[in-house]
Amino acid sequence: MEAIMALSTSYRNIGLGDLQQFSQAFLASYLMVLPVALVLSPIMTLLVRPKMEAFLAS
Repeated sequence: MEAIMALSTSYRNIGLGDLQQFSQAFLASYLMVLPVALVLSPIMTLLVRPKMEAFLAS
């Protein structure tokens, strides 16, 4: 998911005219968002999901 978002963001901002600049922008945006995803994923799994399941079950 993060890779797709980084790819689309890089494409929209840089384009495919300069592949070296595109790949650098992709790598920079991917590495910037990866720690955020690694933090949010366990939070969603451990905290939010059980509360949503309990809410939907009632």
